[in-house]
Amino acid sequence: MDPVVKKETLYVAGVSAVICLIAQIIWRLFQPWDGSVLWGGVLGWAYGVVNFLLLGLTVQKAVGDGDQLTAKRRLQASHTMRMVLLVLVFILAFALPCFNWIMTLLCAVLPPQLALRLGPFLRRDLRKGGKE
Repeated sequence: MDPVVKKETLYVAGVSAVICLIAQIIWRLFQPWDGSVLWGGVLGWAYGVVNFLLLGLTVQKAVGDGDQLTAKRRLQASHTMRMVLLVLVFILAFALPCFNWIMTLLCAVLPPQLALRLGPFLRRDLRKGGKE
């Protein structure tokens, strides 16, 4: 695994965990909280991190492909498989009462996106043009 993929995945995992924790606190303030909310958040967080890792590994492999068509097909196949995984995660969250599907959705989709958008504000290496 490329060190950049590892570093970025750890960053997304950390920031996503903090955002999911904040979502849990907000949920507790406005809704009844139980274990299903916690486990839904954990499931969503895990999916978000695995999705980002798989994307990073696919891009890393596609960049190494010599052929542009092969790289494009690899990225398309990865996207399809990651979307299938998302559907399976949501079916699991809907089907099993130990997961709150709303928290699963929130923690699967929003935190990784917010982590990427907040990167330039939170990370010193991105503020200085990646020179660190």
